[in-house]
Amino acid sequence: MTGCARRRFLSALFAIVLCGTTMTTRGQEEERPTSAETEDQNALEETSEEETNDGQAEVETATNEAPPPAPVDLLPGPHDAHLRGVRGATIGPIESSQHPGVGYGTEASARTLDYLSSLGVNWISITPFGRIWSLSSTEIVMDFEAPYEDNRRAIAAITEQAHARNMRVLLVPHLWVETEGWRGEIDPGSEEGWADYQESYRAFLLGWARDAEAAGVDMLSIGVECKSWSGRFGPVWESMIQDVRETYSGALTYSANWDEAENVLFWDLLDAIGVNAFYPLADHNGASDAEYQAGAQRIAEQVADLPRIHQKPLLFVEVGYTTRQDAAVEPWLWPDNMQNVVLDEHEQARALSASLDAFIPQEWFAGFFLWRYYADLYDISQEARWGFSTQGKLAEEALRARIRDPWPRDLERPSWLPPDVLSVNPPLRWNRAPVHAFFEEPIPVPSATIPPEGLASESPGNENGEEEGALADSTESEAAPE
Repeated sequence: MTGCARRRFLSALFAIVLCGTTMTTRGQEEERPTSAETEDQNALEETSEEETNDGQAEVETATNEAPPPAPVDLLPGPHDAHLRGVRGATIGPIESSQHPGVGYGTEASARTLDYLSSLGVNWISITPFGRIWSLSSTEIVMDFEAPYEDNRRAIAAITEQAHARNMRVLLVPHLWVETEGWRGEIDPGSEEGWADYQESYRAFLLGWARDAEAAGVDMLSIGVECKSWSGRFGPVWESMIQDVRETYSGALTYSANWDEAENVLFWDLLDAIGVNAFYPLADHNGASDAEYQAGAQRIAEQVADLPRIHQKPLLFVEVGYTTRQDAAVEPWLWPDNMQNVVLDEHEQARALSASLDAFIPQEWFAGFFLWRYYADLYDISQEARWGFSTQGKLAEEALRARIRDPWPRDLERPSWLPPDVLSVNPPLRWNRAPVHAFFEEPIPVPSATIPPEGLASESPGNENGEEEGALADSTESEAAPE
């Protein structure tokens, strides 16, 4: 079987196992592997010395290998019948030349992974950036803070670190607008400008797709908050996604802004519906816990049609709240340059709890990536004390409790799946970290654990030492989180 044919077969097979549905668009009949592909797969299986004929080759292979060090709260990866509960966290990069040696793939990021695994985190999201000069520019530059070659090696290194801890990896390439503006408002202003921009974006995306394949990344997001063009240019998106499928054999999602997801054209071409879930839980300051809970429940009911119509799981690629009063009223506000901020850890904890409690019980909810931790736990230069990080705060305990509990998607079969989908459980044959015997085993519910000694207690605070309720100086910006 040729490399391209094998990748196409693996993509189709992965879509069946991951999402309980094929790569066809809505309303079409499910595709089945051709007889030629089946024969090729059988031939491939017969050449493997470690496989048997009972469909449990992957389990035996994983069992015979020396297992990597396991975190205390290890949860299964997504490689059983469909995408399981993703208990994830985004790890932001620290690639500035002013902070060498503490970015992705360093001893600092290894400490961060150990810390997250102690919470029960089973996926991480990593976020390399490309640069565009302005909202009307058409050229994307791959270098960001460090040369592209350095950044791609760092991505491979942290992926290896995560897999050594039995954690899965989502790669989310972002765009950084050098001048003012939010990436969701990019507009080159003409047909020719859009064509030039889309060619540059294709090169940017395929570059990171090749790097994701080489590094063994488990899932790739094909874009982040492309609101100005995700609801149009259908043939362009279809062509790009096809090119990515031919380059990258893992799962695909897209990171839609919270008010964009319903207009995205190409969910049927992906494996999961991704949302950056900065939904407002209330429309006024001083909202009660009950109002936050009702707001989150209302949002869950509003978005439920997306996974049901497209028959795909829905994933929060980003979710989080800043540590300040009324954070859930406009949760997308970026913490930099805010003025007169009232620090409030309880606000962050109750907003996060309300959101997760509304979505986790939904059978179509695949999980979340908390926004965010950083590659260096001890670095205080990345955001202020009132920022999104939950490290060492009340919200982290709320997070730990919800990671620890079982979810419906851990144990139940989504009602929309055809009756025979879960009976199809062929061995997965893609170049990823070893998967242990989770195919037939029940999902273990991890017990409470204590973070590594010293990490929580030494969590960095604001260098000015503000306490709960203290004021700090800065201007509110309405830019979505970068």
